[in-house]
Amino acid sequence: MKQYKNDFKNRASGLLAGLLLGIWLLAPMLAVADDDGGAKKGLGRGRMVAVLRIAEKLGLDDAETIRMAGVFSKAEAERRALAGRRKALTVELETQLALPAPDPARLGTLTVELTSVQRALALSSDTLFTQLGRTLDVEQRAKLAILKDRLQRQVAREQAHRRAKRREKAGKKK
Repeated sequence: MKQYKNDFKNRASGLLAGLLLGIWLLAPMLAVADDDGGAKKGLGRGRMVAVLRIAEKLGLDDAETIRMAGVFSKAEAERRALAGRRKALTVELETQLALPAPDPARLGTLTVELTSVQRALALSSDTLFTQLGRTLDVEQRAKLAILKDRLQRQVAREQAHRRAKRREKAGKKK
């Protein structure tokens, strides 16, 4: 029993050290654009917790966990780029609609583009889990499929909580 505890401690400390080293080494490459054009580093606390939870549930080693964090980071960067593009297209559409004589061809082009971006954003979560599944074995993919819904619900709750806090904060400033 004592040997098991020592093995567990060694594995846990090795995993933590590997993760920290990997994150430290990858941090400069993980900078992603924020929705308003600023720079935001890494995955963020919520996404990193999701990576660690998935890695723990799937029994991933340090290298696999770091690889998974890279997939999450890339997906997050793509999602942020799409969100920025959606915002820009929405503003451009609103500008066109505010004109006394909007250009019908331009409206059509912008509408098709915006719809395409919205579709890509809606599918971004499924795309992420498909990319993650490519590097896993059958048993790990099955576990990931079970975790997917739980994680998506948790992320949605956390996002709603943050939005409510921001609204509350904005209400206090007025």
